[in-house]
Amino acid sequence: MHHGLRRSAAGANIAAACGLSTLSCTFPPGLPILVSLSSSKRRGTAYLGARRRLCHASVLLSVALLIGACSDGGSGPPPVEMTITIPAATVEIGGNVQLSARNARGDVSWSSSNTSVATVVSTGFVTAVGPGNSRITAQTATQSASTEITVPAPPAIQLAASTVSFTARAGAANPSAISIAVTNAGPGVLQGLTVDEIRYAAGQPGGWLSATLSATTATSVQASSLQVSASVAGLTPGVYTSIIVVAAANAPNSPQNVGVTLTVTAAPTIELSATSATLTAIAGGANPLASAITVTSGATDPATGLAATIAYGQPGHTGWMSATLSAASTPSVLTLQAITGARPAGTYTATITLTSPDASNAPRTVLVAFTVSSPPRLDVSATTIVFGADLAGASPAAQIVQITNGGGGALNGLSTSVQYASGAGWLSAALNTTSAPASLTLQANPTGLAAGTYTATVRINAPGASNTPRDISVTLTVSAGPLLVVSPSSLSFTSSTTSSPAAQLVAVTNGGGGALSGLSTSVQYAGTGGWLTATLNTTTAPATLTVQSSHTGLSAGSYTAMVRVNSAQASNSPVSIAVTYVVAPSAVIALSTTSTAFTTVSGAGNSASDLVTITNAGAGALSSLATSVTYASGSGWLAASLNSSTAPATLTLIATRGALALGTYSATVTVSSPAATNSPRSITVTLNVTAPMTLSASARSASAGQGNGSVAVTPITISNVAPGTLTGLSAALTYLSGPSTGWLTATLNSTTAPATLSLVPTAGTPAAPRALGTYTARVRITSPVAGNGPQDIIITFTVGLSLANSGVFTAIGGACTACHFSGGNPPNLSTSALWRSNMVDVETKPSLRGTYPLAGTWLKRIVAGSATQSYLTYQLAGSFNAYRMPPSPTSLLSLTTRNLISTWINDGAHP
Repeated sequence: MHHGLRRSAAGANIAAACGLSTLSCTFPPGLPILVSLSSSKRRGTAYLGARRRLCHASVLLSVALLIGACSDGGSGPPPVEMTITIPAATVEIGGNVQLSARNARGDVSWSSSNTSVATVVSTGFVTAVGPGNSRITAQTATQSASTEITVPAPPAIQLAASTVSFTARAGAANPSAISIAVTNAGPGVLQGLTVDEIRYAAGQPGGWLSATLSATTATSVQASSLQVSASVAGLTPGVYTSIIVVAAANAPNSPQNVGVTLTVTAAPTIELSATSATLTAIAGGANPLASAITVTSGATDPATGLAATIAYGQPGHTGWMSATLSAASTPSVLTLQAITGARPAGTYTATITLTSPDASNAPRTVLVAFTVSSPPRLDVSATTIVFGADLAGASPAAQIVQITNGGGGALNGLSTSVQYASGAGWLSAALNTTSAPASLTLQANPTGLAAGTYTATVRINAPGASNTPRDISVTLTVSAGPLLVVSPSSLSFTSSTTSSPAAQLVAVTNGGGGALSGLSTSVQYAGTGGWLTATLNTTTAPATLTVQSSHTGLSAGSYTAMVRVNSAQASNSPVSIAVTYVVAPSAVIALSTTSTAFTTVSGAGNSASDLVTITNAGAGALSSLATSVTYASGSGWLAASLNSSTAPATLTLIATRGALALGTYSATVTVSSPAATNSPRSITVTLNVTAPMTLSASARSASAGQGNGSVAVTPITISNVAPGTLTGLSAALTYLSGPSTGWLTATLNSTTAPATLSLVPTAGTPAAPRALGTYTARVRITSPVAGNGPQDIIITFTVGLSLANSGVFTAIGGACTACHFSGGNPPNLSTSALWRSNMVDVETKPSLRGTYPLAGTWLKRIVAGSATQSYLTYQLAGSFNAYRMPPSPTSLLSLTTRNLISTWINDGAHP
């Protein structure tokens, strides 16, 4: 062997056995032999470790042999260096590789330079932990060798966003979908991308979210798009949350979550601070102040596209108002402005309609009333006032002038001034308020005045009044003569519209010297008159003045007047007494019903009752209630009693039939009260005395052979067991059950009792037979005067086999007619009619009973309705012992025929 040897057969075999591509031996002068093993593939984990472990022993042996083969027979082998079986390896996270130390002299310990990348145990077993590089070192007391382990980063799910939010309005369109890019944050390709699940928050509805991926793979540059869509269908306003779980088959950080929030807002609404507005103005005056109504939305979102339109309530009265919005979306202010112009007095109405295309409660309306009043008018209760006083005496009593507004609108800003024609400072004029109605108190003071007559004018001003100013002439006579004194100087009355208050007294005395005679009175009204009387008991002071007010002809309201006491002898004549009369609303009778009706049945219960509630629909007390009964027909049959004489009260009505004949009776109950404006009220009461009807039977039954036509049924008698006449009888037929209808007629011979109801069922004709079976029907008898109607009658009709029409005679004729002849003995059975007449309900011959014992047990040939009691049934059976027939007993007829005959007998043995 020469020094250039690079490959040997043994080396090749070793390399092949261990999966190595190169096995080389080098012999540098003075250096040890180095054997290098390199893997043809960079494999980690189980494959590479297992392969190398299997080859380890043979490799060492072969290497030793190879070294020997490569030796040139010198003085001995050089020292062998320790090496690691795998010089370098790339292992994925979680993967393993088994390392071994070759040529180790002594115990080997293993270590990792970066345990966060790879770990190694005492056996050289390496586990990849995280991305990066780590050097694995094998160490003996005198040797050291290492290898490089590379752990690549794994694929990782990377989301462009981990949360998304949607906002939409309930009942509106769904929000736009959102796309989230899903990429690989590591090397290679993300595999098996999928939306693993969608989790909805506990207690919230699901199904409103959808999520799809555009691809199941992704790289760092080629993303898969996560399409997220939300639906508001069926959702109420609120906040809804969910989590989209995105997974990948080969990503350690799988799964990843995307939090989704859907905020559903309520649809906007139109909310108004007021739904009505009232505007007032004076005809010909200024426009009223504008009315402002705040318009808001009842939801978070504003109502947009706001618009206001006006619809006027009276034809021809338009254009008197404007309605403007401060903004086209909420919040906004609706300003309503009425225009007075030359519009005549009256009340004008309009409807403002507010609309919004996205408000759920649109449209909304505002009702506007614009009242144009006539201008105020200044009215006074007196235009002349006279005072009288004694020289150096006391001041006369003050006199009051009532100031009222005789027009429309408000009469405000009242003021007075005094202008003297003679004297000065002797008169004061004081208003109790500056707005009408008002009282003007005039007080004369004679102090310092000489005897004589003094005059002045009191001027009343009212801005805006059509007749301002108004003047009142005042005269003060200062004398040494008698003076009129009244006490009190004002009176007040109160009552309802149904009664007058008690009279009041005024004392009339002489406050001066001398005698005061020639007394008289008069009444001056401010407005409605005729309701006051003033009467003196004498014409010489002292006197008593009786003042009486009357409600007659007056509606509820306040009325004023002045009573003047006159005397030509008194220097202060006349003296006025102010009178106020307040008429309050009255009571009104309200009834729960104004008519009631009773019905009794002759022969049944004797009485019936009803209750009527009486309440006060007005004001005050509804007292002194009373009732009375007036009969239009009959008498004494109605009682009316009240549980209280003051409303609320209950009126009990009891009708007692007594001996009344059949018929209808009426009466009127009157409810009255002196306190009620609508007294009396009436209640109409009727009593209907009816007759009962009786039926002779409530059920009937019949049967017939199929196709045998009509059958007579015992009629039903309808009678009246009470006085009077039972009229208006009628019969109504209703089919209840059965194969068909039309099988019954029900006819009344009269509409007045006593009457007879005829019932005729039919089994059809041979050509059109009615089907076999049981039929039921109801006949209802009614009468408008019968208290116990209606009455029902149930009819049962059985259609059975017919001898002539069902084939029964045909089936038995051949067996029987051959041995029976006309006039012969046994009887003639040659036709169905003869056969039936000689068999049904016909006794067996006494001569047969001794010969045939069963003829003595069943005595009749055929018992209609009972085949087991019919001798024929056993005769046709052909029993040898029973009938002593010839030997070989055989049935005379087939079993089917015998069953047919038995059925015919059981159905009634119809002809």
